Amino acid sequence: MLFFYVNGMNRRNKVLVVTPTLGDTKDSRRIDLIKSAGFSVQAAAFDRGSAQARPASCEVITLARISDGNYLARLFRFAGAIAKLRKLCKSASIVHSMSPDLTGLCHLACIGLQPKLVSDVADIREIQISHTPTSALLRSIEAYISIKSDLLIVTSKGFIDWYFNEKLKIKPKNFLVIENKLDESSPPHRASTTSKKIRIGYFGCLRSNWTIKLLLELLKSYPDKFEIHTAGVDMLDEYDLIETSKRVKGFNYLGPYKSPEDLPQMYSRIDLSAIFYPDNNDKIDSFVAKAICRSNRFYEACKFQIPIISFSFCGDGLEVENLKNGLTIDTFNIKEAAKSIKEQLTEHNLKYWKQRSREIPREVYLLVKEAHNLKLRYQALLKSKPII
Repeated sequence: MLFFYVNGMNRRNKVLVVTPTLGDTKDSRRIDLIKSAGFSVQAAAFDRGSAQARPASCEVITLARISDGNYLARLFRFAGAIAKLRKLCKSASIVHSMSPDLTGLCHLACIGLQPKLVSDVADIREIQISHTPTSALLRSIEAYISIKSDLLIVTSKGFIDWYFNEKLKIKPKNFLVIENKLDESSPPHRASTTSKKIRIGYFGCLRSNWTIKLLLELLKSYPDKFEIHTAGVDMLDEYDLIETSKRVKGFNYLGPYKSPEDLPQMYSRIDLSAIFYPDNNDKIDSFVAKAICRSNRFYEACKFQIPIISFSFCGDGLEVENLKNGLTIDTFNIKEAAKSIKEQLTEHNLKYWKQRSREIPREVYLLVKEAHNLKLRYQALLKSKPII
């Protein structure tokens, strides 16, 4: 969990931001966006002991150490940090939290104080949408704190329509959409290496067993046509990627990486980027929660001019069909999906998708106007009266 505030400026320019872990790519990107909007930032964090994909570009204060696992147990550790958090809130004019549980923590820490409260919703987790009594209670709490927040920031307008309106039964009026785009400081595109085979990459937090099954099926059915490259933190429960790379010819696991500095080399090694989700049922809420927005992989692939493979019934795939920078499939059946990919991946089509990828406007994948938009919202908050 990260907290930021500005030193050396008057109180009306101080921002305290809260995020659930150290060195997460999208959270560190948000730090840089806030700084580029004209606000200096200091960070404080709950340390999970995990590797930092993208360290924060500012000083970091550690509040406590927490472990992944039991969600409710983690809430008790959060609660133990309220007093320290409150001291930071006293010197801030805006408190910007990066997850619903931290928004609740910030509301408690700010009781009797005057900072504006911003809730930034980057994703929707399983516990927020499951059908257990605990999840129902958490949704009620989240609905309350969301209404009480001065500004809601979401990754996709779909979050407002599907999650807040339909699931939480609230209609937030003051919200801002900031997609998971790359910042302008991300490293430049690097020319791709060449290969006789078509190289497909699967990068990021590697959670999708279905994706690995599909990639292995492509190697099994068409060994002379495909080569697979994976990179990132292995979070799979059905595969050990190190062992898989040793056992399966044509399957490569590059290990964890740092973003953004490692991205150019990774993407230069592939011809297509695979963007799918862990769930193999598009009717369940956990799939919809991911499918209503575009993933980090989408913006990275666009930045590095790499065509995309995705589902036709998700946000990434719908945009691929709009931009014509890749192919989509419409089935969860592994063999049918592999056959569809093989049939669509002709030399002519791949050449066309690569050309389309080179023509994508930069505002599709880069944060171009977002810092200005955020600055205007911050300024509007500082001029308004607090919510009672």
